[in-house]
Amino acid sequence: MTKKIDWVFEQRHPKESAVGDYIPGKILQSRKLNEISVYAREGGQNTKNQPLDKNQPVNVEVKLIELTGKTLEEYLSNLQWEKLKKHIKSCADVRSKSPFSIHLKNALKEISDSKSLFILNIEDSNSIGLTGPEESRENEDWNFFNLCKASFYTTENAKSSRGGSYGVGKSIFWNCSKISTVIFSSQVDKTSENPSGLRIYGRCELASHKVDKYYYRGQGYFGKPTREKSGNLEVEVADSLWDQNELAKKLYIDRDINKGSGATISIVGFKDDLYEDGHEGQEILQGIKEKFEKFFWPSLALSPKKINLSFKY
Repeated sequence: MTKKIDWVFEQRHPKESAVGDYIPGKILQSRKLNEISVYAREGGQNTKNQPLDKNQPVNVEVKLIELTGKTLEEYLSNLQWEKLKKHIKSCADVRSKSPFSIHLKNALKEISDSKSLFILNIEDSNSIGLTGPEESRENEDWNFFNLCKASFYTTENAKSSRGGSYGVGKSIFWNCSKISTVIFSSQVDKTSENPSGLRIYGRCELASHKVDKYYYRGQGYFGKPTREKSGNLEVEVADSLWDQNELAKKLYIDRDINKGSGATISIVGFKDDLYEDGHEGQEILQGIKEKFEKFFWPSLALSPKKINLSFKY
């Protein structure tokens, strides 16, 4: 029986092309900034460029959450961890000497042994949110598909002011996750392409791998499993979850409806070793705060103000 909420990984035929490397990591190799700096720059630019009211600043809260013990167990259960872990473990085993495989093996061992996990959320309001349909459409540009489903590239007509957060720059969110997994939630207003309400979705970005007797491309999506037909092709896909408020709370991506529309990007298993001056929660958050202030001081200090920033541990 198909579950109402689950991970759906894209299957492939063993003779079809495969991804032999980790795409987010390869994309970021050419960047001169460290990962914390790229995260601050891309995360801030992403929200800054999506204002609902251009006369009012976008509100941004960066929240670092540390889960331990029973709380972590409950979180992983709601994340459908047993299904996700199978794919991560398979990807780690298939290329035992690659840096990415070694990294995944270490991450799985850390989660199992330490019973501790960081989640890093960037939540904005007075912003448009993740609007648009589940599928891509020619000559249309939708926030939801571009951020949650599209490949890591920048379109030919992309504006330089966007900072690349819906292009290659967005790969930083997956690269900052020990298990290359990001969950989204968004309070959106009704449009012709989506209903109003709370939208939940997730994406795991791996290299090609095999689980049991099935082969997979690498990408996995968290949502409502459904089967879709397109011509002679029938595939299993994951659609957005709508108005699952209790699930959002259990995954720490719930949103205050009084804040209006906007989006939350939640990095699952944030790498605690990215900040060189300390691995404690408050130290990591302080390092992120300093980077945000460095890159966005004109938006914070000059008039009219473009961003309101807050930080929470």
